[in-house]
Order: sequence, then C-alpha cells, then structure tokens
Amino acid sequence: MSWNPGLITFIGAVIIVVGGLLTGWGQYLQYQQRQAAEELKRNAGKLSNGEKGSSARQNKKMPSKLEIGNSTSILRQAQPGHPLLFNTSGGNVLKIESEDGEMKVSTTLRDSDGSVVAELINNEWQVNHNGSFDRNYTKDALEVRDKSGDVVLQLKLVEDRVQLQGKFYDGREGGLAIYQRGSSGVIGPLGPDVPRIGPLLMYPSALHLG
Repeated sequence: MSWNPGLITFIGAVIIVVGGLLTGWGQYLQYQQRQAAEELKRNAGKLSNGEKGSSARQNKKMPSKLEIGNSTSILRQAQPGHPLLFNTSGGNVLKIESEDGEMKVSTTLRDSDGSVVAELINNEWQVNHNGSFDRNYTKDALEVRDKSGDVVLQLKLVEDRVQLQGKFYDGREGGLAIYQRGSSGVIGPLGPDVPRIGPLLMYPSALHLG
C-alpha cells in the first residue's frame, strides 16, 4: 500500500496544528489558574499586630477589647478568655476575642442587598471583589469599601485591642453601625444619620497598597 505524498503532508500539518492548539489551550488554562491565584492573593490575607515581644504577647489571658475608631471609647470583656459578641443583625455576629496574646476578629459583612462583601475568621480575611469597590490592607489593618465606595469596614490591630468601625447591613433596610463621632464612639442602628467613615488607608489600592 502506497501513501499519497500530499496526504502525508496534510496529515502532518493537521497533527502540528492540533498539537499547537492543545499546547495553546494548556498555556491558557495555566494563565487562568495563575490569574485566579493572584486575584485570591490580592483579596485575602491574615492580620497580625506583630508585637511578639510586647506585653500583649506575654499576657496570654488579656481581656477582649474593642476601641471604636481611635476615639478612646473602649469596650472591654470583664472576664479574660471570653469574647466580645455583637449581634450585627441578619443573623450575623461580630466576635472579638483574645487568643495567643492577640485580638482575633470574626464576622461576615454584607451589603444592603444581603450579598457577602467580606468575611473574617480569626483574623483571616477574604473580600468579594465583585461585591466591593476597593479594599486596602497592611499587616495589621484592613479596610473595605462597598460598591458605592463607602467605607463599610475599618479595623486595625494594636497591642491590646482592636480599633474598629463598620456598617453591618442586615440585607434589608437596617443593620448595626459602629462608628466614631468626634471623640466619642457610637453603636446604634444603621440609618441615614450615620456619617461616612473616613478612610484610614489611601486609594486606589492598586497604586497605594498598604
């Protein structure tokens, strides 16, 4: 049986084209995986105050403490080892507790439609980039802006407490606001009289990360 030289050339060309397509597809999938990994890295992390030699690290049973912004209005759990718990409406809870000489924050942040904007579990955070306008962070601070550009979460770990402001929507028309007004701290219903929270970090984060 003899093969037509033209047919052999054609088959060879087809094999080369198919091989090139498969190689290109594989490279595209790898690129997509790298992009997804980079996107996750940009929108997830872990907070730590980094004070390994401080009294906060040495005192493992320090009380859980929340300072509203930098107002010096501080809420303190009287019993060391017990968390501060806030019902932020819509079945969500803000929990602040002392663990391993550091304050740990856990909560789920939703927008006014009920969609998850960000989540923290023991200082490990993740922001939904489709549900937020921007976010910025450092090793000990996290700030999230919702789709309208409003700061809805701002927290910073300091040696013995968490400085925090936030707007915790319940997915309907209300929720809980924790914010600083002048030198005072306020915890109350979320409504039109709640002022905008001034940014702690610079934006856009793509140009001013950290």
